[in-house]
Amino acid sequence: MKIIEPSVVVTRWPDMSTIEEAVRVCYRSEGNKRLYNQLIKSGHTSVLEHASISFLVTCSRACSHQLVRHRIGCSYSQESQRYCNYENKGFEFIRYEGINEEYLEGVVWEYLSYSGKVEDKRMILPNCTATRIFVTMNIRALLWFFELRCSSKAQGEIRKLAIDLKGQYERFLDD
Repeated sequence: MKIIEPSVVVTRWPDMSTIEEAVRVCYRSEGNKRLYNQLIKSGHTSVLEHASISFLVTCSRACSHQLVRHRIGCSYSQESQRYCNYENKGFEFIRYEGINEEYLEGVVWEYLSYSGKVEDKRMILPNCTATRIFVTMNIRALLWFFELRCSSKAQGEIRKLAIDLKGQYERFLDD
């Protein structure tokens, strides 16, 4: 059993030239970083739907349920608790304040002791069970995700992931 931190790793950065091509059509002009920033400020973000970013998130099952609420402009492929054999791959749980390792050890024991099908065994696992989810979002959806999930009102785990991803995205734009 391992207790791990949530994480986000970008696997594919957006092709900004696609956005530039869309901007050229709209404005019959050359797209550039300055124009990109002006589009964001003016709210003309439809051209951002032409480019996307892909990333791998490791988070709790509870957090993954918040993440997949973002549907428009987003695609998801999530680790299956039905088909993944935790007896072979090991048990991972996401660290959170007040985590009770004794309780989690009991969950692992109960899971290993259960003689039913794996698809039924998964009902034993708590919401802090780690999962991996591959995400692709168009840039417009990504900016909306940042607006909602970087907020101080967002739940802590998804907020941490959103702030981390936003920092990575801003560094990408600076390059």
